[in-house]
This record gives sequence, structure tokens and C-alpha cells, in this order.
Amino acid sequence: MIAIAIDRAAQFRAQMQGITARLPSELVDSHLALYSSYVQEANRLWEELHALSHPPHVEKAAVPVSESLAEKKLRLAETLAAVRNHETYFGMLGRSPEDQRGPGGKLQAFLCRDFGSVDNYKADLYASALAASSGWAWTVLDHVSGKLFNFMSVSESGPILWHVTPIVALDMNPHARGEIFSDPQEYLDAIWEIIDWEQVERRLPRGA
Repeated sequence: MIAIAIDRAAQFRAQMQGITARLPSELVDSHLALYSSYVQEANRLWEELHALSHPPHVEKAAVPVSESLAEKKLRLAETLAAVRNHETYFGMLGRSPEDQRGPGGKLQAFLCRDFGSVDNYKADLYASALAASSGWAWTVLDHVSGKLFNFMSVSESGPILWHVTPIVALDMNPHARGEIFSDPQEYLDAIWEIIDWEQVERRLPRGA
């Protein structure tokens, strides 16, 4: 059966080799290990739910709405959301701290259009992340309005939001900051310095 999630930890680790000056390798490794555990759990739940929905040697079997089924479906949604959130987070990291380039091109134009300036965007993103405390903050493109906006969640998996494309994700959970970043502001500054803005811009849908 095709897996619902693919472990991309090795790809992310290679991509982030140049950022250890801001995020220590041991912190990156422990965070990637957590991500891998989410991938494994998502695939396990996917297989278990497939087995419940397709019992062997029984055609068109009705699936009882059991507590186990409900729990597994809810847990799969939460775990898969955690997988995708971490992939959005890790996938945008990799810019060398010595590279001082910020958002440019179409992304810069969008940020200036919807926030007034890149500085205003950064301030709003930071405010959203700090409000999330031990959750997540995202920058998303809303396909209905065509606008970029920041929102946050206090949970690990985050809310389900339709018709948007996430382009930036900030993991504010303690496991992401480790002991080295007891001050969330310092953590945000470190992440900002290693965001690959060209990669972020590539996440904007064509025609946006």
C-alpha cells in the first residue's frame, strides 16, 4: 500500500548543513527525529484505517463507527498535519546567515502590497509567533482573496484551513527551540536569518 507520508529528514538535513551557526546540529537532529516519528505514526495509522475499511475476504463490509475508528481518524488528521507543518518549516530553511538578502521579487511585492512593507510583515509574523507561545505561526496565501496573511495556533498540529497555500511556517514548540533558545525572540531572530526566501517565493502558486 502506498504510504501517506514520506520521510524527508535526510533531504532536510543535507539542505540545512550551512545553518549550524544559528541552529546547532544537535537541535536540528532531535527535531528531525521527532518529524520522522510523526511520519512513521501517520503511515501506521493510515495502514490501520485501511485495514478497518477493507477487511479481508469480505466484500462491501460496513465499517462500524467505533470509538477506535474515530480516534484513529482524528489522530491521523492531527499527525499528518504535524508532518506537513514540519515539512513546510524545514523546507524553507537553508540560507547561510552570511547571506543578508531578504524577500525579493514577486514575494517582496506581495508582502509590500498586503502588509505595507517587509518590516511590517516581519513584525506581524513575529507577533503571531509569540502569541502562539508553544504552537505554530504561518504565512499563507489565501486563494479566495488572493491575499497573504499570518495566523497562528496553540496546538502542535494546527487548525485545518482550506483554500490556502502555506509559504512560511514557524514552529514555536519547546522541542524546536531547545534549551539554547529560552528566549522566543532570539529563536525567531535565528530562524529569520536562515530562511531561504527564494524557496519561499517558489511556493507561491503560478498565476498568483
